Amino acid sequence: MITKRKADALIARAFLIMAEIFITDINDYSLKEKYINSLPEYRIEKIKRLKKTKDKLLSLCAGLLVKNFVGDDIKVGEYGKPYSESGKCFNLSHSGDYVIIALSDFEIGCDIEFEKELDFERTGKIVFHENELKKLSEADDKKEYFYELWTRKEAFIKCIGKGFGFKVSSVDLSALKNEFTYSGRTFFFKEYMLGSSKIMLCTEDKILPEKIKIIKPEAIL
Repeated sequence: MITKRKADALIARAFLIMAEIFITDINDYSLKEKYINSLPEYRIEKIKRLKKTKDKLLSLCAGLLVKNFVGDDIKVGEYGKPYSESGKCFNLSHSGDYVIIALSDFEIGCDIEFEKELDFERTGKIVFHENELKKLSEADDKKEYFYELWTRKEAFIKCIGKGFGFKVSSVDLSALKNEFTYSGRTFFFKEYMLGSSKIMLCTEDKILPEKIKIIKPEAIL
């Protein structure tokens, strides 16, 4: 049986509706009551619980992006992934001062990571497959390989929506290919750079955006 969400996705593909990705800088925003109060109650409560101003701004921007591009009617799936009953798939990520939202009529996941120096092999042991760890140890530029692999893995896991109960190290993305088949489904990857931040998109939609769209407050407030 084809669900309404799947039927809508098939129609979208027929009309070549492609995925989109938007980014905003939290330094362009402020914690004004009118901005916070424009959000759904669950988001307002989350912002109030946070202690640090930066964390509040990150949550505010995430809420504004969802409200603007998806709407207020957000549900949470079995594994904790938010979704909209409208059929529009979306995913959020943040790092440093940036928040991104990825949108598609197909399942989608995204990740943004501000690149910094760390013990890449030790960190990789937490989530990397044995083949990925081998490639990392052999890489000439460990930092580049690590972040490309890390963002791919994060975006993929968020795309399939399995959550923390899923064994991340069971998935081997060591080849860094832009097309990956898993459990009979085909996923597509695209990488973007914004300064020293690496951004990765993973979706079942073949039609991926050429660039990220920058969103200013006046567009969503």
